[in-house]
Amino acid sequence: MREVELKARVSDYEGVKAHLDSVAGPGRTVEKRDHYFRIASEERPSLRIRNNNGILEFTAKKDQKRGDNEDNLEYEFNAPSSELEDAVLFFHALGYHDYFLKIKNGFDWTYKDIHIELLNVNDLGWFLELEALLPFDSGEVEEKRALEAIYSIFNECSVPLDSIEKRSYRSMILDYDKKIVVYTDGGAKGNPGPGGWAYAIFIKDALLKKGSGGEELTTNNRMELIAVISALEYLIDYKYKSCEIKTDSQYVKNGITDWIEKWKRNGWKSASGMVKNKDLWVRLDELVHRIDVKFSWVKGHSGVEGNEICDSLVKMEFEKFSL
Repeated sequence: MREVELKARVSDYEGVKAHLDSVAGPGRTVEKRDHYFRIASEERPSLRIRNNNGILEFTAKKDQKRGDNEDNLEYEFNAPSSELEDAVLFFHALGYHDYFLKIKNGFDWTYKDIHIELLNVNDLGWFLELEALLPFDSGEVEEKRALEAIYSIFNECSVPLDSIEKRSYRSMILDYDKKIVVYTDGGAKGNPGPGGWAYAIFIKDALLKKGSGGEELTTNNRMELIAVISALEYLIDYKYKSCEIKTDSQYVKNGITDWIEKWKRNGWKSASGMVKNKDLWVRLDELVHRIDVKFSWVKGHSGVEGNEICDSLVKMEFEKFSL
């Protein structure tokens, strides 16, 4: 099916809901969690898993733009929620990577053959989203009728047309700079010895991505640095513009926010001699100039979910070398 869709920002969502309840019946509760995947070289996401009130919807999308509305070609099938873990592993095996999460909560109706959703999306605010489903072979006449119905509903709900949001949710989510939080950790058994590094990326308190790796002979500090570098490389690759890194390493936090400028001015020398791990500090310095990043320290082993996830992954990585 083809989707013809418009969405608009809503300031009085209670008034809009009251009107739609009166003309279309009580709205049904909507809870959707969309997990997008893509290959880094591609411009747009092409695979999605949606958890729609407990039912998984698998979608391959071909997005097109026609004027101000979104006109999408979608190929979709459903599956039970028990298939989620296997599906994610399958997408990863095909070379797709986690891209972003879109979390929608609100209400929906059907009115004038238009699917209507009133949604709070990733805490970006409330949106009135109107969608007409047309056959693949439909033409301009059918599209025009669908848009006329959509505009009439906006008018009924007292939503001005200049509040129509032309940006995709993806763009707004990736631009939203207060929700990307990354936890990192690293360590080496014996220091030096077998080591591991890990990161966990959260969006709106939901875990998006975990990453980890290890080396047979390394140090705590190198693993801490590689964890941060790996997380930032992932975020930059997928066009995220800002994040907060929460590390339990004072060495990393102080090094990148304070010491590094002195090291560079002094030819990578410190009071005790040449700076250790210069190769990693140079790489990290390059990355922090490509993304707006804030560094903060979190106490390790204190029950913080993201830090505990990373700690478990680090242990798993260096234990591989003990097998």
